[in-house]
Amino acid sequence: MGDLFALDMSIHGWIALGIAVVGIIALNLGLMHLARKKHDSHYDPNRHDPDDAP
Repeated sequence: MGDLFALDMSIHGWIALGIAVVGIIALNLGLMHLARKKHDSHYDPNRHDPDDAP
């Protein structure tokens, strides 16, 4: 980990690295949330809605 701080990067490089790390973590958390979400989300095409007029 000490070698990471020894890199010769400007402040813009560190900001870009931080944004990339935060973006990757957010993407992974979002995809894990979608993977655990139920696929049907309580939709039933056979259920008759009483508000629909035949």
